[in-house]
Formats: sequence, C-alpha cells, structure tokens
Amino acid sequence: MRNPTFTAAILTLSLVLVSRPSVQAQIAESRPDIVQIEYFVDADPGRGLGKQVDVSAGPEQDLNFTADLGDIDAGFHILYVRVKDETGNWSLTQAQPFVRERTRLDETPRITALEYFVDEDPGPGNGTEVTLEEDVDLDQHFSVGLGDTDAGFHILYVRIQDEFGNWSLTQAQPFVQERTRLDTSARVASIQYYFTGAETKTALRTFADFTSASTIDLDFLADLSGLDTGSDYKIHLFAVDDKGRYGQEHVRSFQTVLPNGAPVILAHIADQTLVSGGAQSIRDLITDPAVFSDPEGDVLSYTIASSDSTIIEATVTGSSLALSPLVAGDATITVTATDGTGNSTALSFIVTVEAATASTTNAGFTTAIALTSIRAAVGETVSLTISTLNTAQAKGCLITTQYDPALFAFREFTGGDLIPGLIILSTGPETGDDGLATTKVGGTQLTGTPGSGDGTLGTLLFEIVGDLPKEGAFISIVDVEVNASSTDRDVLTFDQGALGLEVLPGVALPGDLDGNAKVDFNDFFLFADSFGKNTGDTGFEPAADMDNNGTVDFSDFFLFADNFGKEALGKLIVLAQEHIGLPTAPQLEQNYPNPFNSTTTLRYQLTGWDRVQLEIFALNGQKVRTLVDVPQQPGIYQVSWDGTDAQGQTVSTGVYLVRLQMGHFAQVKKMMAVK
Repeated sequence: MRNPTFTAAILTLSLVLVSRPSVQAQIAESRPDIVQIEYFVDADPGRGLGKQVDVSAGPEQDLNFTADLGDIDAGFHILYVRVKDETGNWSLTQAQPFVRERTRLDETPRITALEYFVDEDPGPGNGTEVTLEEDVDLDQHFSVGLGDTDAGFHILYVRIQDEFGNWSLTQAQPFVQERTRLDTSARVASIQYYFTGAETKTALRTFADFTSASTIDLDFLADLSGLDTGSDYKIHLFAVDDKGRYGQEHVRSFQTVLPNGAPVILAHIADQTLVSGGAQSIRDLITDPAVFSDPEGDVLSYTIASSDSTIIEATVTGSSLALSPLVAGDATITVTATDGTGNSTALSFIVTVEAATASTTNAGFTTAIALTSIRAAVGETVSLTISTLNTAQAKGCLITTQYDPALFAFREFTGGDLIPGLIILSTGPETGDDGLATTKVGGTQLTGTPGSGDGTLGTLLFEIVGDLPKEGAFISIVDVEVNASSTDRDVLTFDQGALGLEVLPGVALPGDLDGNAKVDFNDFFLFADSFGKNTGDTGFEPAADMDNNGTVDFSDFFLFADNFGKEALGKLIVLAQEHIGLPTAPQLEQNYPNPFNSTTTLRYQLTGWDRVQLEIFALNGQKVRTLVDVPQQPGIYQVSWDGTDAQGQTVSTGVYLVRLQMGHFAQVKKMMAVK
C-alpha cells in the first residue's frame, strides 16, 4: 500500500490582475485603482465574503499570494479569484482548477489493521480481522478460516490499514479449495521448530519426548540456546506426523528475558539475645537495613515462624518484624520473603532468651529468680533455685511458694552458698480457698559469719504427682524474705505467676501421644486430630509438634513415623494418605537459596519405596550432574549442590533444571546459578 500522507495546507499562485471590473464598466480616460482582492474554493460565499489578499492600490496588480486550503479534502477543486475597484465594481471571477494531493510523510506510518475476505468484498473494515503487532513493516503469517466455503476456485483478498485510517490496495491470491479425506490413522510424532530474529535464523530443532497420538495437548521447554537475552524473536512451529508430513506452520513473537528470580538476601539478621518478659525487638526488613531484594523489582511480602513459640512469639506486619521474648530458652526464627510470582527465599537466625531478674530492690538486695519453663512427666522431679544479688547481710531466709497440690508435691529444700551453716526450716503445705497449696521454706544461721553479696539462698524440689494439663501448670514464688537479724527483715513480694517455674507435660518418646510408652495406631489418630493446626488453635496438641515450629505438618509426621513400628509402617502410610492428606506422589520443593552463588539446598519428600534419581540439567537438555541414584524409603530428604558438573567443573551463570524421578513419577523445578 502507499504510505499515508499529510494534507497540503497552502497553495501558491501567480496572477496578473487589471482593473477592468466587468464588461459593463464605462470606459474612462484612466483605469480605476484596484482596492480589494479576495478568493474562495469551490463554493462562492458571496462578494466581499471571500478570503482577503493584501493589495497595494493601483490599476494593475502583478500578484503572488498563498491560498490557505485549511481542511479541504484531497482531490479535484477550483480556486476562484476576483477584484474590486475604487468605484465599487467587482470583476469577473477567474477560476483556477487544481488537485489537492497528499504529500509523503518523513516517517513511514505503522500498519495497524489487517483483514481478509474471500470472493466478495464486504467493504473496508468489514473483513475478517487478523491479530497483528503494529509495525511499519510486517512479515505476517496467519490462518484463513474458510468455514463452509465450497470446493472449487476462489480468490483470497487481503488489505491493510495504516495508523491514519488509510486502506491499501487489495491484494488478490487465487486458490482452489479441495475436499480431502482425513487420514485418521496419522499420529503426531514430533514438534519441529526454529527461531528467527532481526539477523538470526536458527537450525531446525525437534521435540519428541511425548506419547504419539492423533491429537496432542502438551507443554514443553523449547531449546533457546544461541538466542540473546533481551532480544525479540519469532518461533515457527510445525507438527510432524509418523509419516513425515508437516502440518501448518504456527508463528508466535516473544522476547527472551531471564526467568523471574526468587528474592535475594542482602543482609543477614544476626543472632540476638533478649530477656524473658522484656521489651519487643522490632526491626524493619526494608530500612534497617534492607534484608531482601527482588531482582525484577517485585513487591515482596513477608512471613515469619518461630521454632518454639513458647519461647519467642514472632510476628510480622508489612515489613515490620517483632519478636516478643516469653520464657528462657533458644528459638530459631525463620523469615521468608515472597515475590508476586510465588518465588520465595528464607533466612534464619537464633534468638536466645535469658531469664529475667526482678528489678525491684528492697533494703539492699535484689532477687534473681528465673521465670523458666520445663517439661516433666508424672513421677519426675523439678527444682527451682532462688538467688539474690547485692545482699548487704543475710543470717536467714524464708521463701513462700504456691502450687496446685493435685499436680505437685513439695519434697525438700537445700540451702545455698549465700548463708553458711543454714539450719533448714519449713511449714505447710496449707491449702487455701482457691485450692492452691502454700509452702514456706527457709532457715536460719545459728553460728558463723552472715552472708553478703551475690549468691543462692537455696533450691526447692517438687515432684510431679498428677497429669499435667496441655497448657502446663505453675509453681509460683509469692515472696522472698532475707533476715539480717531476728528483727531486721527485708521482704520482696511478687504477683501470682510473675516469677517461678512453668511445668509443661513431658513426652518420654516422640510420637507417644497417649503416654503408653509406645508409638502405635492410637497415637496416629491423636496425631491426625491435631494435623494442620497451629499453636493457639483449638485442638492443637503440642506433643504432636515434634519439630517445635508451631504447626503440626508433614515434617512432624515423618518424625512420628521414625518411631512407629517398622512392621506396620506401610499401613501407616496408607492411613496418613487417607486421614491427613499425605501426598500419594513424591514432592520436590524449590531449592534454597535461589538464585544461588556457591551452594543450594534441594529438599524432597517420598511416600513410597523405590529407586530415586535427583538430576541437574541445562536448559538445552544436557545432563549436568546426578545427585541421587539409590533406593529410598518414605521420608523427607535434603541434598546440597555446589554448582559443579559431573567432572567437578563450576557451571556458568544461567537457569538449570532439577528433576526428581521415582518410578513413573517425575517433577521438574527451575533454579538459577549466579557466578
């Protein structure tokens, strides 16, 4: 088609005009001066109403002027000019035919529409539209829908439209529509394809890793080797049947880009130490400084988990991370950043919670009693040590405790190192209206030098005599009294539950949820009742959360299975698939970290017995390395890859595939090495 054009806005004319206004003008000794010249195009607006031309008065004008054509359409037109003399007479109108043409643009316009029709023209814009990518030059491949067109001779017409709405000449292509018998026995045997770019055309490539069939619906990874990242290409595909016949070519445009990578870690969070019951530790994952970044600039969301939520309560709001220390102990905190495509990266750090000490000072001493948690079972004993700091003088002490007598029994008190020669005294237990037992223990020094400074007053020993509730029970310190003499006594009093020992039910054998000293099917059904629940949920069984991550999940199931009778493990797997949704097929998780520089971790889960292969491939299908090739039983497995091939050579930067295969099952994940 011809290039679209702009409309010429002006027309330049040269005219010689004389003052003979009309044939009816009287002859005078001198010709009158011309005082007005006007022009119009096609339609006469009336004398004096045309477009005016500047004029110098005189009987004759040799005039050059430019006519303003405005928005007059392209095509044939007539320009009219007339003059008026000083006596008010108008001349005859002179006519000048002209053709307004469209001039060629400096730049070729884009093609914005393509349509076709068969045999009869439905009119511009009414043909069958073909989807295209707008450009000034197109190499367009498309399929023509012939619908119910009869067999015989026909003509296919094609035309295009530019961005200014101009249609090209219609191109005609005769063809013959034939009726052929379908070969229903033919089967698609392979897919062949090649790529074209601005200055590139690759060799033909073949994909045939599928089951031959007359109709196929498949996804496959095309071999992009040799193509440049960030460039535009077209892929040309053909289906080839088992007789070697090619099907219709299909063409699609695309741009090569690096795959959307997982977030990367910019700064690790250092291990830290907090005080139980103390202030929250708060940091922003974006500004304090930034911990994660996404290679593509995707907005990240964050989740957080604590390996033991009884020690540390971890929350994240937006990008603000908050850690609340509860009781003394260690917990692993895992922070996961996820981009908009589901790619995620996690990091972990350890938080140590130290026992809190009482901050109240009274008459020269401060208690240093830890608010701690411990697990214990019926028949076991637990101890609680009472210490003081900065004691001015101590000849005796008295410690008051409260507890549930149905769960605990006080057994003994042993003096500490602060008061030498302490004679032990005790009273109680006395049960109050609230059902709690109160025991007072301590002693006095009859001879010797009084104690001072830092030290322990003594240790209380309790026996577990009843089944502890799931949430545990508390042995509280009510007050601590230090005696400098028989009349000089200093007492620190504490709120119920502020200081003391929290005792949680113990589990002697992981997975023994009913406490019968064995892990059997009854324990499994108790485990299934708690499966999928989190700390704080109704029905959550802490003993079922064997990895202490706050959730009863498949990781806990495999820990449970490790202690289950070997002869019944197969039946256990079937029950787990039925009752808690244990996957029937293996599962390969995304590697971590991803992208990686030196080493990445691959984790997978098996639910059956078979030979397992874990292999690394390049995008062109070439095997890089085999990581696992052995028979394995149900469980969760973890393998590290150091980014080297089978010969020990470090692989180059790029995208690689990891494939898990077990029997007829196979699963593939992408990962990216950055060297």
